[in-house]
Amino acid sequence: DPNQARTAFEQAATALEDSAQISLALASLAGVATAAGDLPAALEARTRAEGINHEIGDEEAIPFDLTNRAELLIQLGRVREAEELLTAVDDGIRRGVEAYTGRLNRVNYLRALAAVVKGDLSAAARFAARVVDAARPTESVAMLARGVLSYAHARQPPSGRATPRLPEPAPPPAPDVLREMHYWSARAARARRDDRRALEEASRAMNLASGLPEQQRWAIEARYRGLAGEHAAAVALHRRL
Repeated sequence: DPNQARTAFEQAATALEDSAQISLALASLAGVATAAGDLPAALEARTRAEGINHEIGDEEAIPFDLTNRAELLIQLGRVREAEELLTAVDDGIRRGVEAYTGRLNRVNYLRALAAVVKGDLSAAARFAARVVDAARPTESVAMLARGVLSYAHARQPPSGRATPRLPEPAPPPAPDVLREMHYWSARAARARRDDRRALEEASRAMNLASGLPEQQRWAIEARYRGLAGEHAAAVALHRRL
């Protein structure tokens, strides 16, 4: 039960006295809240963890805090706030700080997501393509970027040339990544007005959520029901959360 897990993590974080351990507990709490679809609670936990890491000077953790918090803000539609965090990571990358340079692909992927939220499909394709070109094909961030790129090209095909066909990743991705890939494939199919393919991809994504906790499954199913045009079902699922 995600609610019980959140309560347990909150109690553990409160009981701990070591700041680094509190930060780790809050990060775990954020993951549980995200899985349950409670993004505001996840954002609060991430923000608290980041504040602690700044206080104790944990420079290794801060770039991860910044990108994790930026992703939640993008999912909540707060793109301008997310951009401020990504700019802070950019600064560390420019300074050559190792903990930050390793986040470059993640930053580009998040900027692609932010561009989708803003409706800037050219920018979404540009940032996603940077990740596809730079990351190893088997990296999760590369697989997710491929999904965003396929959607951006479906909505706004590259001018003067055919939409490039991206190779399938090998080995197959983890279930959570594969679920997101099906989500983007469904959105791309819907953009091409291929409703049959969109429904197939949405169904595959929902099937991958079948073994998840109830609230997490509802949150994911609501997302795909809406994508499939089943808006009443999507609203009903959201009301359960």
